[in-house]
Amino acid sequence: MDCQAIDIKAYALNEASPAGRREAELHLKNCAECREELARLQFVQAALGGLREEDPPRRIAFVSDKVFEPNWWQRFWASGPRVGFAAAALLSAAILIHAAAVTQSEARQDAKVQALLEATEKKYEGQSEALKAVLDQLDIQNKRDRMAMIQNAGLVKY
Repeated sequence: MDCQAIDIKAYALNEASPAGRREAELHLKNCAECREELARLQFVQAALGGLREEDPPRRIAFVSDKVFEPNWWQRFWASGPRVGFAAAALLSAAILIHAAAVTQSEARQDAKVQALLEATEKKYEGQSEALKAVLDQLDIQNKRDRMAMIQNAGLVKY
């Protein structure tokens, strides 16, 4: 019998009719090549039978599906000009924020210096007035002393 006429796959999977099974069994007794093919099929069947059962995927993904499209951030980082622009914008924002912070700091420092100047001026203004009063007292006393000296010397009479 011809090997092509026997359906070894149907025999291995127990799908052959009873007459087909008998023909395959007779042929397998005489054909070593078909016995090897049957052994290979039985090995594959045993290996597949040992796998755990899983649900088939509900949908097969194709390369054109959006699942395979890169995320927005992957597209962003892949673009050199966009990254460069973002870096320049970030640097500009940092410079502006720093300038605003420096301006605010200088304004606070100027206010503190102005307050210190005013306090110092008030302090020394009070001391200056006291010093003028002392000097006036000294000047008056000095004038009296000179007048007394002149009167004692007899130069002027009052």
